[in-house]
Amino acid sequence: MSKSAYEPVRLAAVQRYVELATERASELPAAEKSRALARVVTAIDKLEADNYACGLYHYYHGQVESHRGDYRRSYEESVIARELGLPHERVLRDNDNQIVFCYDRLVSSLPEEERGAFEAAHGAWTRKWGWKDTRTPGWKKD
Repeated sequence: MSKSAYEPVRLAAVQRYVELATERASELPAAEKSRALARVVTAIDKLEADNYACGLYHYYHGQVESHRGDYRRSYEESVIARELGLPHERVLRDNDNQIVFCYDRLVSSLPEEERGAFEAAHGAWTRKWGWKDTRTPGWKKD
């Protein structure tokens, strides 16, 4: 992933790496899974440090954080990815679904005093993006 200077090759390598790593990690016991996914996050962090404006890196970071069970960080990375832009409609839609998934998990787990502020912030994002409501992206058919 870090060897190629040609960004399209690097992006394809990151995609394959994340797919393989999350698939392998899903078969591991919890402690080993956590360590394996932490290594993936470290690799993605390095890529983000080189090119923070790459929405796809944040998309993959959000995906891995979700597998780690860190829904807050996954939500944050997915929002960053959406704001920076994603290269394909399929990825954008998957990212939107990730945002909704994390939103649901966070709303159900946050303490009451944090929940209201989170819901208000999420509502502001979804209005900006033109969603039908806080759980329905604009591209989604009724």
